[in-house]
Amino acid sequence: MKPILILTDNNTINILSVIAPFFIILLIIVLPVIIIANRLEKKRKNKFPNQLPFTYGYYCGIMSIFVGIMCLIFALYKIIIDEVGISELVLTLFIGCVLYSVAGFFVIKRKKNAWLFLTLISGNIFIWIINYYYGKKRWNELEL
Repeated sequence: MKPILILTDNNTINILSVIAPFFIILLIIVLPVIIIANRLEKKRKNKFPNQLPFTYGYYCGIMSIFVGIMCLIFALYKIIIDEVGISELVLTLFIGCVLYSVAGFFVIKRKKNAWLFLTLISGNIFIWIINYYYGKKRWNELEL
């Protein structure tokens, strides 16, 4: 496995080794999620033209399902390849898999409680602020 940070002869960090993985992840994961979110929004807009857009909500839901799947893959990797058995890390990853995947599914279904739950379990103050203002405008349109 190659290191993400590569030190040169004078112990400086090769910036390309830091930025390249970020852009690869961006292209492989985020762009398809954005495309899928836009397609779901277009479909929803045809049915309910008077509602506010929900593209960001779809993005959050799809990304959460993806995070849940990644937690599951990593947990299975730890069990099968590293042969660690059911450790605290693996148990935490399985719980994360279930929480993020189920919450993401119901966010895509436009459920209020799922939106609130997903926002809280993100543990990210910036996501809390963004989702507060985004969800506040759409709260009456979301289902219970």
